[in-house]
Order: sequence, then structure tokens, then C-alpha cells
Amino acid sequence: MTVSANAVFDPTRDSLIKIALRKLGVLNAEQEPDAAQIAMASDELDLILKALPNRGVPVRVRERVTATLSSGTSTITPATDTEDVYKTTVADSNGFDRELGKLTLDEYQVISDKTIQGPPTQFVFTRENGTALITLWPVNDGTAVSATYQRVRRIRDMDAGDVTLDLPRFWHKAVALELAAALGPHFNMLSKATFFAESAAREAETANMADTETGPMRFVVGE
Repeated sequence: MTVSANAVFDPTRDSLIKIALRKLGVLNAEQEPDAAQIAMASDELDLILKALPNRGVPVRVRERVTATLSSGTSTITPATDTEDVYKTTVADSNGFDRELGKLTLDEYQVISDKTIQGPPTQFVFTRENGTALITLWPVNDGTAVSATYQRVRRIRDMDAGDVTLDLPRFWHKAVALELAAALGPHFNMLSKATFFAESAAREAETANMADTETGPMRFVVGE
């Protein structure tokens, strides 16, 4: 038995559309979707992805970013798609890390002297007019040479044929099935749409549990 050395299957937007249309039977195995089918399916796919939070699905990605600090630095500007910032550390010239406390905006607001310099010990994250900002306190006196923060960003749009789903791999099947369900009514395939919608719901529940590391546990009120 020969086992493949590859584990990188990651379907693109057009591949997901092709899979959904083939599940419906709109395309045969040798056929490819045409431009009109891709345009229609792309709109449905965007709606599906943007609606995931309505089910409690965390459609955000957490990643770690390191920024260089200099003496007098008081702010760090993360990418514009940053929704929030969690654990943040600063490193000195010897490479030793120190975690910063996270302030609420109200807590930062009542600090009387926001310009005092020293080793940063706390930070506040804000978003104003679409701009994300990390503000350090005290202002870096030069003892910190870098800051590493964990940011949460929105998932990327599937706005081109060769882009891949910006969610973990166990979401692929759920999204493909839900896309098939959404496309079914366009081709007067209501029974198939219902079948795929039910299948997609089961796959999405499983994917969501894997994504959040939770199992199928429920709390019920005792009698």
C-alpha cells in the first residue's frame, strides 16, 4: 500500500461551486461550471459565509503578530480587519517576554497621565472609524524592543476563483453541502435542496464543535 505524502487538499471557490453543482446533478463529471453559474453560486457562497455568525459559529481567525517598538512608542496599528486583540507581550533586548495587562477603554480613560514613559505594563485596544489601534501604557521608554499580540480578524472573502476557504479544513464539506442546498431552488430541485440543507446542518454542527473544541453536551433544567 502506498500512502500519499500530500495532505494539502484545500478546494478553491470554483472547486466548491463545482462540487455543489455536481451534487445537485446540474453538472456531469466531465463538465465545468460556466460563467453565469459561477457568478450566481459566488453570491450564494458569500451569503452563506456571512450568515455563519447567526448560528453562533465563530467566523473569525486568531493569529499572532510581532511589531517592532522604539523609545517613545505609544501605539501599534494592527491591520484594518482586526476585530480584537487578546494576549499581548513585550520583549526586551535580551529576548525576555513580559505579558501586558489589558485595560478597558473606561479604565484607560481615567489614567491621569497617559504620556508618562516607562516599561509598558498595560494596553488598551480600540476601533475608531474603522481604524484598529493598540495603545501602550506607560509609553515605551526603550526597554521593550518588540511587542507580540494575538489578534482576531474577520475571515477573508471568497472573491476570486482561485482563493480557498478561510476556515479550518473540517468546514469544507459543510460549506459545499450548504451551497448545494442554496442552489437547489434555482434549478427547481426543492427535494434535493431540503436533503442537502439537512446534511449541511449536521456537518456544520460537527465542524463547529471541532472548531471550538466542544462536544455535544447540553444543560437541561431538572424537574
